Amino acid sequence: MAEEVIDPVSVPVYAAKTSNEVREEVCGGRRGAASGGANWAASWVCPEDGWHKINVDAGLLGEVGSGLGVVVRDSVGVMKGCAVVQGPERWETKVAEAKAALLGLEVGKELGLRNIVIESDCLSLVQAVQRGSQGRSNFDLVLDDITDLFTSFDNVSFSFVKRSGNKVAHILAHLQPWEFGKRFWVHNFPCNVFAVATAEI
Repeated sequence: MAEEVIDPVSVPVYAAKTSNEVREEVCGGRRGAASGGANWAASWVCPEDGWHKINVDAGLLGEVGSGLGVVVRDSVGVMKGCAVVQGPERWETKVAEAKAALLGLEVGKELGLRNIVIESDCLSLVQAVQRGSQGRSNFDLVLDDITDLFTSFDNVSFSFVKRSGNKVAHILAHLQPWEFGKRFWVHNFPCNVFAVATAEI
């Protein structure tokens, strides 16, 4: 389903999400390399040695608002941090997913990481980043912020994983109790989040 050859990870298809959310097809790839394929990951996989994987997700909770979830894990699957941003805004799905990716980059920068994989399940987001898409929409403005942060790292990779492999970020995006604002953990992680992350190793 990929329309063009894109960087190493893979190009998958993903359909619908919970409640009122609708996901778009998803793809992945690494900046600076070129490859294609259809071996779409259905479970979480550790990144290469020397890399950290940052899974991101967005959640739309009806009339309540939107949530963004981010989890950072190293090459052996150890959690290095996680973050949640929740607020009353009700962005369109694509914009919310882009904001989740931006949050992932911000968290990676805050942790001083050098080589990162941003793993999402929104095809339109990842393809737009790959193409260097430009425009004046709210989505494009967030993409500009994402691109600006690339210079904070030695290497940035975008990859796809099916919903079944993005459980931790999904839980964080819908984390209860719902609290407006940002929460960031580098230890004493929420119990349900830590349990799922540990089970995926």
